[in-house]
Amino acid sequence: MKNIKYFFVSLALLAVIAYVTGCEPLDGDSQDQDQQDTTQQAQQPKVDTAKQSQPTGDLASRVDSLGDELNQTNDRVSKVQEEMDAVKDMMQTQGGGGITDPEQSYKQGLDLFFNRQYQESQNTFQQLLDANKPEGLQSNDQYWVGECYYGMHNYSAALDAFNKVYSFQSSTKFDDAQMMIGMCYLRMGNRARAKAAFRKLIEKYPDSEYVPRARKMLANI
Repeated sequence: MKNIKYFFVSLALLAVIAYVTGCEPLDGDSQDQDQQDTTQQAQQPKVDTAKQSQPTGDLASRVDSLGDELNQTNDRVSKVQEEMDAVKDMMQTQGGGGITDPEQSYKQGLDLFFNRQYQESQNTFQQLLDANKPEGLQSNDQYWVGECYYGMHNYSAALDAFNKVYSFQSSTKFDDAQMMIGMCYLRMGNRARAKAAFRKLIEKYPDSEYVPRARKMLANI
């Protein structure tokens, strides 16, 4: 009987020891692990946030670039509408046979340009320029030849074409050409001349619609 009693007492003690050791840590290892796990959980969102914020600067820069391109396109569209109105008025006042052809060719050149058919558009404007048509808009032909070269990324030829706009005594394209001269130099990697061209636009054509854009380009170069 005593042996049996001692046997049950021993079992009870073992059960108590097992319960205590299972519920309470014997050392600081478990606490250290919990702290490490907590630290990792706290750090994880920070890492993710950092990863998400990395492209923000690049995205903002791209948005600004797209905004500049959109403004440039809107400026061109506005100018084209003005030119087409001027061509129509000019043809109506001149009258006579054979007048419709230069007008249609000019319009076709613009349509080709805005469809990004730059080579075909350049050929059209060059033919008009060689024929000295439409009368009074030859400097415009010269300007659009430059725009076509610019669209084809031939910035050297575009620069030469834009400079030739100034060979005409008068033109509504002087400020346009000056803006594009700055853009050509910028595309060619010559920032010093690009800055000089934009400053010249601001100083020589202070009332030009391109002045705000030129100032912005100067601020970003």
